[in-house]
Amino acid sequence: MFRLLAWMRGRRERVRLLWRERQARRLLQRKPRLAEDLAPEALMLVERFRGLSVNRANQLRMQHDRIMRPQELQGFLLAWLLSGDRSPALSAWLCETCTDAPSLLEAPARYATEVAVGDLGVAQLRWYRRAASDCEPMRRLVVAFASNANAVAMITPCFLQLLAPLAADVVLVLRDRPHQQTFYGHDGDSSLLARLLKALPSLVPLSDYREVVTIGYSGGGFAAAVAALALGADRGVSLGGAPPMGRGIDRAWMEALRSVLPPPRAAATHLLFCCAEGCAADVTATARAAATVVGWELPIGSWQTRAYGGCRHHNMLVELQRRRYALLPVVADLLFPDDRSRYPKPLLARQARWRPLTAAPGSGAFS
Repeated sequence: MFRLLAWMRGRRERVRLLWRERQARRLLQRKPRLAEDLAPEALMLVERFRGLSVNRANQLRMQHDRIMRPQELQGFLLAWLLSGDRSPALSAWLCETCTDAPSLLEAPARYATEVAVGDLGVAQLRWYRRAASDCEPMRRLVVAFASNANAVAMITPCFLQLLAPLAADVVLVLRDRPHQQTFYGHDGDSSLLARLLKALPSLVPLSDYREVVTIGYSGGGFAAAVAALALGADRGVSLGGAPPMGRGIDRAWMEALRSVLPPPRAAATHLLFCCAEGCAADVTATARAAATVVGWELPIGSWQTRAYGGCRHHNMLVELQRRRYALLPVVADLLFPDDRSRYPKPLLARQARWRPLTAAPGSGAFS
């Protein structure tokens, strides 16, 4: 029985890959202009993948899909489709892109050609700036903390494609060996998180932005909440994040972190701790994360927990997307809920359902 189910799942995945690839090739046939003036870098990258085994191709892919911009990924995928080569690894990459960012192949979000990079030896701050526009009424910055897989719910170009309609620049926080490098040390002022937050203002002019929000997924979720408080960001969003086990991440640790940083931007930070309602581990982690932060008894504008209904997996954003929810209004509601006029009303009508996790502040026991 288990073998039959495994075969059926494998068969379904192969059909999905073939269907997405066929759709992409038909798109290229209908709109050949998309492949005009492909960047030389895209053609060179296709050559690097040519002839590689699936394992080697996947290893090379992981070096790129965590940092590429949408237009770079579009050029590469179109160049590969034009080449006529067959590659299971690249077919899977194309399928993931078309699933999580359906508009990327046809209309990739434009970010500035030059991406400023802050390299701290074991971590990077990568600044993705939107292409200049004369009609933008405000400037926004999203500081995104990647997970232990160096992703923010999805690969970077798809994440940037998702955020582009929100008119936000993005600083992506990546670690070189995330499974071995924690954001937290025993001393808040000497932790990797402290080094990252001290370097951030020297790379990105935070004062130029009207709104600054942080978001993190999984291994970067709790770090995003801590960073929001330390920076005085407008909002901090943790997606399935948990505080580290066995470390004294207490009020003294947090105050030591804040002592080495510039004065916070704002005194009232709004924190959101989110999880999938059907994932018991996430519910427990979210409860611990909220209880830890509230237990510090630091000035917080407000805080809220959210368990999104119908979601059973750790990566709730991708699950919502693949259950055909409109993901843009969900993310807009998380990051910029006060500016609903910018988002199409039909999208806002399909908000994902969520319920709060309730507990006495600081008790650590949520129901």
